[in-house]
Amino acid sequence: MTETSPVVGSRKRLAARLVLLGGTLALCLLALEGAIRLLGAVSPPMTERDPVVGQRLVRSFAGKVYDAEAKQSVLVRTDREGFRGPDRPYEKPQDVRRVAILGDSMIAALSVEEDQTLVARLEQLLNQTSPGGPRWEVFNFGVPGASTGQELALWRATVRKYRPDVVLCAFFVGNDLADNSRRLSSNPRIYFELDESGRLVERPLSAAKTGLSAWLNRHSRLYVWQKEAFRHVHYAWLKQAHMLEPGLWIYSKQPPEAVAAAWKLTGALLAQWAEEARAAGSRFGVVLIPTAQQVYPESLLKALASGGAEPGNFDADYPERKMDDLCRASGVPLLSMIVAFRRAAPSRSLAKADEWLFLRGEGHFNPRGHQFAAETIYRWIASGNPPPFGTSKSISP
Repeated sequence: MTETSPVVGSRKRLAARLVLLGGTLALCLLALEGAIRLLGAVSPPMTERDPVVGQRLVRSFAGKVYDAEAKQSVLVRTDREGFRGPDRPYEKPQDVRRVAILGDSMIAALSVEEDQTLVARLEQLLNQTSPGGPRWEVFNFGVPGASTGQELALWRATVRKYRPDVVLCAFFVGNDLADNSRRLSSNPRIYFELDESGRLVERPLSAAKTGLSAWLNRHSRLYVWQKEAFRHVHYAWLKQAHMLEPGLWIYSKQPPEAVAAAWKLTGALLAQWAEEARAAGSRFGVVLIPTAQQVYPESLLKALASGGAEPGNFDADYPERKMDDLCRASGVPLLSMIVAFRRAAPSRSLAKADEWLFLRGEGHFNPRGHQFAAETIYRWIASGNPPPFGTSKSISP
């Protein structure tokens, strides 16, 4: 009879323990997955990774989606490309004028019904005020988490196929600057960088990581839950450590090097996008989407205090001035809505709930905010903006 050596026996026992540990862990994960599904605590994500455009909504979807911020279920409809709204042909009818709006979750607006979004209301206003004239179609190319660079990739791959007459980059003050930079944001998306000669270089998504993330997003509520939980823990840690959230650096009057680089990159992205839009025969412009922190001073002061920042080094109006400089430098028309939004909330106080333009006062646009934004953009377009050939024209209505 052959005796088992002590070393071999030890390895077998270790292997058995590892198998037992792995099985126990798998059972725990399955139990957590089942509990989350049973309690309905997490909805399937409405976005999916895409190696070409970075991210889009689930394609050809129609159904109710619960939004935690609005505390309501919203009927969401997406087209074949994965963007909110009806399917439309690539070929533009002769009697139609098209406006394409690209942005992040402020434009996708999954917290409100489709007919309440600024995109739908802008389309309604344009058609109501041009009887007998061309019919207007306004496209919602908003994607939660999108950046200016990712929107440029989306323009190249998808948007220009629809031959829009007007292309608007909706730049959200709240996070777009940080989202453009790999040094300020770690979220998986398409990033651009400037090489030594100042040219834009695209850094695409990893196809392998995109595929794995997409599979987990579709099949695991636990995976979706832990991502959201980690995000909350991360921001709680920043507050506890008195560290400033990356998005707040956009208000810095003396931005650190990484933020200054993000501004330079943003200017290059807008200039490149404007050049490509003009070459495609589209009028290009930027709409500056304000934050609640710019409308209600107490909101910005609270955020800066949580991050341990000195308020005197930050200015709620700095993003508008900086974007105006960048757009003028490249001949890009800019519509800033910050002044207009402040006029719509004359008390400038979060205590006046009847003046809120944002969900819970500080989140995404509420229906009133969407309506007001649509009216502001409508007046700008009706006045001939953005003008042909990229004539620089920056205004704050």
